[in-house]
Amino acid sequence: TPAAETPAAETPAAETPAAETPAAETPAAETPATETPAAGSDSETETTSEPSEIQYETLEEAEDKIRSSIARPKARERLDQAVEEISAAVKEYKTAFGKFRLQKELGKAEGDFAPLDLTELTKKLDVTLVDVPASGFAEFAMRVRGEAQEDDPAYFEIGRATQTTFNRNSGMQTISFLQVAYSQQVNLYTPDEFSTPYSQESSTQFMLTPDNVFVYWRTQVIESRVPPLEEIREKVVNAWKQREAVSFAMKEAEAIAAQASKESLESAAGAELAKRVFEPAPFTWMSRGMVAFGGGAPSMSRIEGVDFIDHAFMEAVFSLEPGEAGVAVDLPKTTVYVVRMESDSPSAKVRREQFLATNPTTNRDIQYLAYLEKQRLFNAWFDDMEVELNVAWRRRPDSLGMR
Repeated sequence: TPAAETPAAETPAAETPAAETPAAETPAAETPATETPAAGSDSETETTSEPSEIQYETLEEAEDKIRSSIARPKARERLDQAVEEISAAVKEYKTAFGKFRLQKELGKAEGDFAPLDLTELTKKLDVTLVDVPASGFAEFAMRVRGEAQEDDPAYFEIGRATQTTFNRNSGMQTISFLQVAYSQQVNLYTPDEFSTPYSQESSTQFMLTPDNVFVYWRTQVIESRVPPLEEIREKVVNAWKQREAVSFAMKEAEAIAAQASKESLESAAGAELAKRVFEPAPFTWMSRGMVAFGGGAPSMSRIEGVDFIDHAFMEAVFSLEPGEAGVAVDLPKTTVYVVRMESDSPSAKVRREQFLATNPTTNRDIQYLAYLEKQRLFNAWFDDMEVELNVAWRRRPDSLGMR
């Protein structure tokens, strides 16, 4: 799935007013999953309860499961082969494209390099080739947010895909397509693999099979510029409406939050918005992803029903006391949530005691979180310094890196 990228600075946010976004009732439990004594309670249950009766299925009842179990390894092998062949073709093109660009800079080549054509290969492998339209981060995030719909364009699904990475320092982490696609470190025609979440229907205890697998590569980076007003008047108007809508939504959300601290969120929201209130499962600010491999570096937790959260969102949520309500805004600044803290476990006192009982010099989680916080502070410091000194960067694209 080739994709073109437009820097977010060029593309104002979409017009959807945040005031129309549902209020969210989000109880937060700060207890890490590793601290929950679930294993002990399960063990006690097993020793006191009667063993469950073994259930059997007839051949007719189990026929579909048996067929799927037999076909799954072959399907996975075919899938891996398709990913390998497409990635190899893209890498081969990248090498030839890089040589051509270098020759052109040296004055030894003219014209344009022939575009990458994988029509025959994708037809042979029976896979779909889709172009992702050029857009900025906020615009693309707005397009793919929310639940999938039947009339969604084909490229929407990759916008919801993720990839799992592993290294010795940070362990195993899940990264979204948006994080990688809009990273400045990604070069042109560098294939990368993403997948949609693993489904129970397509997976077994020993083999995880995603619903869909994508091979993505960047074909173009549109450099930022200041276009004439006539060219972008509609986008400017929409961006202004979006900013004003968020401002109005914030005021309304703050009023609802003030009332929700005294009564239920449904009552404070009113009859219409009360229909949109939902209660996700308890969550932590940070959590481990793939614990089956011995853990990994902490990463930001996911919240059911909330898309595109960041640390600012989590900070707004976890600054609340039980029974208190507040306001949090998502990463693209397009949706405003009213959040009411139902409860936290364990209490803040217990969490402080647990923290003081650990040794920061040997606890890898604390070291990693401290490193992230240090990086955040350094980045904010550099950003403030650039603004204060009115720094204007004039970076020339790296021709060999092909960014």
